[in-house]
Amino acid sequence: MSNTFIERLAGGLPYQAQFRDKLISDGIPCTTDTEITNDGPDDGDIHCGPNRGECVIEVKSLSLHFDGPDTWPYSEVFIDTVSTWDRKKGDRLAIANISKPTGGIAILPVTSTKARWYVSRKYDKQRQMWDEFYAVERDALLPYARLLKHLRLMLGVGRPIPSREQLLEERRQRQRQVYVRERALLENAKDGYHRSGKKPEFYEPPPEYERLAQEFGAEVPDEEWQTSPWRWHG
Repeated sequence: MSNTFIERLAGGLPYQAQFRDKLISDGIPCTTDTEITNDGPDDGDIHCGPNRGECVIEVKSLSLHFDGPDTWPYSEVFIDTVSTWDRKKGDRLAIANISKPTGGIAILPVTSTKARWYVSRKYDKQRQMWDEFYAVERDALLPYARLLKHLRLMLGVGRPIPSREQLLEERRQRQRQVYVRERALLENAKDGYHRSGKKPEFYEPPPEYERLAQEFGAEVPDEEWQTSPWRWHG
């Protein structure tokens, strides 16, 4: 195995670790290999569940710009060279394509799409040679949420129970949004703007507004409520 190929494999390890951590934070038990051997990590990047090999996910870090399946930049998805994929040990549940520039994720399920794969010959710029690749049309891609739902059902795990700190932070963010909304509505009344086009005669914020203003007034920048969906302009 060439040093260049080993460097390419090692370069993908941080993305494997990030995706593993994302799955774990969503309640999916999983592990990943962090060692590159002379034979290559051909038994899968991420192993989910209690038994190794039970549920294997391949991770591909790409230089493409995309946020998810809907913004995949091409009409097809190149999976791997035919020779490399056919040497892999065991089955794969899915391939997680991760955009290096954006962090976007597009999932390619393997089991349900493999019958649609075809072989396409193209020039590999990194290796500077022609080769045969497995490919599939882009409509085979799915969002991360679909993979997460499938894993939860397959492994029999539920949503992670949020900690007290997480619940408090979620409550605080909801209250922050209430402040942004009420601030925008108050400014609407001051400026004489109303969704109906008529000048409002009176607007009274909810009783907790004063407390919210004390808590979030200095934190929330003016542009946040000025550009919020509750701010109306004539």
